[in-house]
Amino acid sequence: MMIDRAHDLRLRNRQLMAKLLVIAVGMLGFGFAMVPMYRQICEALGLTQTRAVAPMNTQVDASRSVQVELLATSAGLPWTFEAIDRSVTLHPGELATVRYRVVNTLERPVVARAIMNTAPANAARWIEKQECFCFSEQRLAAGEADSRRR
Repeated sequence: MMIDRAHDLRLRNRQLMAKLLVIAVGMLGFGFAMVPMYRQICEALGLTQTRAVAPMNTQVDASRSVQVELLATSAGLPWTFEAIDRSVTLHPGELATVRYRVVNTLERPVVARAIMNTAPANAARWIEKQECFCFSEQRLAAGEADSRRR
């Protein structure tokens, strides 16, 4: 009777171990599958901010002007990132070039990618990047400063 219980306990432990192993392997596979799924979801929703878009309207409305304020933050990273042009006034439909400056204050090279955010969020549909340093990773050597136009 005692041997049957021990055998039964070992059998149930093996079954539990097999189930847990299948769950762990499934979770690992799901984790790897999340990367392409996340990219597809972001691309479908237009959240990638890494695509160049041709201008929809090439006409400039000279009867109105808007002021766009440019802010930059390093999000707590040990380097400085700032908008050289703090604001730009332009007419709707007009192309503008803005400048940013980044300084790597670390004593080692850094690779990073900037992310554009628009506030208020509904203004994002009116602002399109034709060319941007945020489209690709940027490499800065130790102490290097770089001014970028975008």
